[in-house]
Amino acid sequence: MAAGLPIVAADAPQNREVLGDAGSAVPPTPEAFARALQAIPAVPDERARAVARRRAQRFSIAAQAERMEEVYAGLVAGEAALEPA
Repeated sequence: MAAGLPIVAADAPQNREVLGDAGSAVPPTPEAFARALQAIPAVPDERARAVARRRAQRFSIAAQAERMEEVYAGLVAGEAALEPA
């Protein structure tokens, strides 16, 4: 995703969360992966590239560390900060 390319991943809740609309979650079978890979255009359009890059930034190490800091600060302050950003 960070390279702006579409991703194909096994259909699992955590993968769907990370992928968003930047990739495809498919059943974990060779046939499903093959169909999804064949459906990807040889040259992704700029919108798809931008979407993939934005998703990658949201789940970067820096973004996750910042979110964890917010959660811990909220817990220390007595606030419920466990909701997703």
